[in-house]
Amino acid sequence: HVGHYVKLLMDEVFGEGNFQREIIWDLGNPSGYKSLAENWIRGHDTILYYSKGNKFVFNKLYISYSKKDLKNYPEKINRKGLAITDVWKDINSAQKWGKGKIEHTGFETEKPRALLERIIKASSNSDDLVLDCFIGSGTTARVAQKLGRRWIGCDINKGAIQMTSRELQKIILEQVKENKTKYPSFATYQVNNYDLQLLRTEAIELAVQHIGIQRTKTDSFFD
Repeated sequence: HVGHYVKLLMDEVFGEGNFQREIIWDLGNPSGYKSLAENWIRGHDTILYYSKGNKFVFNKLYISYSKKDLKNYPEKINRKGLAITDVWKDINSAQKWGKGKIEHTGFETEKPRALLERIIKASSNSDDLVLDCFIGSGTTARVAQKLGRRWIGCDINKGAIQMTSRELQKIILEQVKENKTKYPSFATYQVNNYDLQLLRTEAIELAVQHIGIQRTKTDSFFD
């Protein structure tokens, strides 16, 4: 619903010329309540890929050939595999993991590890810095840690910070035991004393001014 607005905002921040690709993440056939929608079933998410400038890291990635590919093109194939396009069909959405999967933490907006692995591998090298401004369940930081990248994660949700810290500690402990990391620790910083109630009040006032409505409070909870 807001992808086109985000595109305009990103053009303003990064520059229209630094837009590289629109990536379609094919979520596959829907299951559960999504399949009951009285409309075209939403089957994809959109990823906007921007660079900071003309010089940027891009590591071309490949997936293994299928048996059909090998049969049809036995001699004219790249030994690295099939080059990945801007339509990603091989990564399942969170809804398809199912219950009991180790990867799924239950966080509402959690993304699959494979999705972040692809993005981080393609757009960074070892020891590079990865930033996630809305860390959520911490998938980005966990994947970056495993891939030997440095990382920064931000969130105003204390629960998100605690979950991310807990899961990272498990990963780092295993890496230290196996001597597989140059980054055996991390720190948590509170960079601002957020007053969430104040933020909510400000947001309401901004909405009232923007829409041009009169505010009438008739309930202790609802506006």
